[in-house]
Amino acid sequence: MKPFTEIYGSLLGTPCWNAKLGHGSFLTFEFGNPHLEIRETQESSEKVIENAQRRLVSILGEWRLWIYCCNWRIFQHEDLLAHSESDRGQMTRAVEKLDGQALKNIRLNPQNGSTIFEFDLGGMLRTAPYTSQLSENDEQWFLFDCSGYVLTLYANREFSYERANKSQERE
Repeated sequence: MKPFTEIYGSLLGTPCWNAKLGHGSFLTFEFGNPHLEIRETQESSEKVIENAQRRLVSILGEWRLWIYCCNWRIFQHEDLLAHSESDRGQMTRAVEKLDGQALKNIRLNPQNGSTIFEFDLGGMLRTAPYTSQLSENDEQWFLFDCSGYVLTLYANREFSYERANKSQERE
């Protein structure tokens, strides 16, 4: 497996865009040049075709960071703006503060499984595994890259780097 810094190194210095709050407390951040992802539903059943035939078009970056099943906190110049249990309005405003900031560093703490994403204009996103529901299969975050691979950090501090559409062994 490639060294961690080699996987994300070309991402550093790149501004994030379309930073947003998703379902629950999931967060997504796009980085790099935008491109269209087009997914089509292709079914053979006439009833399914009538109800589900559609095309989903998304604008994605060369890189996508998806904060998934973990505790997180967003800071701006060391001031806590929101965390994963804040109300949706507070979480949305905090994520908007990171939008447009360039990622300058990613630091992993192998002792406790936390990650710090540092941004150039004083923004910071800290993630940590859930403590009450620790499951080694919980994915804390995914970093999708432009080559079709995804770097995944799990709650048990293991990570994997594999094709985004294929499951492999963890490192």
